[in-house]
Amino acid sequence: MASASGVPTWVSGLTWEADLGAPALERVSKPRISKLRLSKLGTRALGVFIPGVLALGAFAASGCSPKCAEPPPPPLERPSGPLERAAAEQYVLKLVNRHRAAHDLPPVEWDEAAAEAGRRHAADMAARGFTAHLGSDGSVPEQRYSESGGAHLVQENAACFFDGVARELDPEPRFDPRQLEAIQDAFYNEVPPHDGHRTNILKRWHTGFGVGLAKPRGVEQPCMAQEFVDEYAKLTDLPKVAARRQVITVSGELLEPAVFGAIGLGRIEPARPLTPEALNQTSSYHMPAPDTLYSPAGFVTPKPVQVNGNRFSIELELGAQAGRYLVSVWARMPGSDELTMVSLRTITVK
Repeated sequence: MASASGVPTWVSGLTWEADLGAPALERVSKPRISKLRLSKLGTRALGVFIPGVLALGAFAASGCSPKCAEPPPPPLERPSGPLERAAAEQYVLKLVNRHRAAHDLPPVEWDEAAAEAGRRHAADMAARGFTAHLGSDGSVPEQRYSESGGAHLVQENAACFFDGVARELDPEPRFDPRQLEAIQDAFYNEVPPHDGHRTNILKRWHTGFGVGLAKPRGVEQPCMAQEFVDEYAKLTDLPKVAARRQVITVSGELLEPAVFGAIGLGRIEPARPLTPEALNQTSSYHMPAPDTLYSPAGFVTPKPVQVNGNRFSIELELGAQAGRYLVSVWARMPGSDELTMVSLRTITVK
């Protein structure tokens, strides 16, 4: 779809949300249900169709009325002219931290693996005219992050076109700072219950950030994929590709203030190519729950995780089916007895 002016129509992406069911940790001595969940990103984010930058700016301005009593962000120092890609990425980081500072949240630091995953996804969306958290190759956010060398938890905000038109990418794009601000403001100014992007930006436990930016030739509107990272563990490497029934070792050490909870292992189907039309019909990305949860000794578990302080280790056998296996690490964070995911990595089994 295109606007009356012929400019491709732009849509804000949809933050993914957890779909974990209710796996339980049950103590051997005293049965007790403990809900297993991610830190929630809220309900489905609103897909707002925005034809061009001016309409986007209007949406951003109308996202929160004075009744919201928002804390004002620090003053903005806007660059004087168009930015090359590297400078534009750093400017988006600055915009994110400006909004976090308004809520007394610590800044997120640059994460190159997250940025690489974001660049891959932004280029994919811009070249094919879609907005989704799935890629045209069927990839999912945690897969792209894992394949870029990431080992922690990643949560994505995405924004691009939804007209399904293939375009040649500009190999040396320059980005108007005002357009980057408009996308960030659209994310930040969301209101409940459609505030998934905003909730992601303001998540307390985020530590890292990377962003991908892309533009087609002759189109000024940029596409953006923000990748937020929660880094609370030092982890030993896992293979990116493995054989069926291969045994893997999941081990590492959690970092304060995280306290070890469990290891999860799940599987989703092999990736398959998707058309822009199919991708534009998607909305929130639902992270799958682990099929099996492995807990320390003292809990009901198929196999106990060896735990010494915050160090942990377990050997697990992958399944007999091809697919993408999801290895997760769960922890307890201050202020909650519930388990929160702090790492999610994918292994492709053919």
